[in-house]
Amino acid sequence: MVDIAVAADMALASALVARWATGEDHATSTVGRGSQSLLLARAALRALLARHTGRTDWQIVRTWLGKPVVVDPSGLPGPAVSLSHTAAMAAVAIAPHGALGVDIERHRPRDFVALAAFAFGPAEREEVVIGGGE
Repeated sequence: MVDIAVAADMALASALVARWATGEDHATSTVGRGSQSLLLARAALRALLARHTGRTDWQIVRTWLGKPVVVDPSGLPGPAVSLSHTAAMAAVAIAPHGALGVDIERHRPRDFVALAAFAFGPAEREEVVIGGGE
């Protein structure tokens, strides 16, 4: 079973961070673009971990590829997790084991005609233009 949490409401985000973000989370999330949404994602992950495992002592570490994983204080692996964050939103997934992936993106208007001109051949570009570019 996979559990997914999405936090996009600022009041909920503030409450999650206030309750669940650790000093480590604050330190990890202080620099760079997306730092507030990363802090939110880590807090949401900790809330889900506590709900599913009854434990609050999980450590969030990164693999050599940068993917977050959770381990207990002795270094033993925990549940499978996935985080995604953008703007003031975060999505978190947790499962007992296995490969897992979640993604969230802030909606940005796109110029599909310009994108088609860059990436598509003539026939495909014509379909985008006829379709109105939306």
